[in-house]
Amino acid sequence: MDTVRLGICTPSRFALLTGQHHWRRFHGIVGAFDGTVFKPDDFTLAKMFQARGYRTGCFGKWHLGWDFDAIRKPRVVKKDWVKADSYDWTKRFPGGPIDQGFDYYFGDGTINFPRAGNTLYVRVIGFLSTHPRVLPKNLHST
Repeated sequence: MDTVRLGICTPSRFALLTGQHHWRRFHGIVGAFDGTVFKPDDFTLAKMFQARGYRTGCFGKWHLGWDFDAIRKPRVVKKDWVKADSYDWTKRFPGGPIDQGFDYYFGDGTINFPRAGNTLYVRVIGFLSTHPRVLPKNLHST
C-alpha cells in the first residue's frame, strides 16, 4: 500500500486510517496544540469496522491533532498553553480517536519521550486483559 510509505508519523497515520494522501489536506506533521487533521465526514478504517459491528481500539501515539480549544480554560494566554492546569481535563476532549471511530483509546498525542513506549505497552496489555475481546459485537464466543 503505497499511501502509508511516509517517513513521518502524522501523514502515515492519516493515510493508513483514511486511504487518502495527506498532501491533499496538509503538509508536515501536527504540532503539539494543533487541531485535528480530520473533517467530520472523513472515512476511516475504524468507522468502517464500527459500522460492521466491531469494537475498535487505538493504543499509543495519536499525533493527528485534538480540539484543545474545547478543553482550554477561559482567558488562558498562549504562552500558558503548555501548562497542564490551563485545561479542564474533566471535559470531553474532541477531535481525537473516539471521534474517528475508535471505541477505546489509551495513549498520548505525542509520546516521543524515553521509556514511554514500554510503559504504554504494559498498560495496554493490562487494559486488554480486563476488557472484552475486540470482536464483532454480534458474535458470541463458544
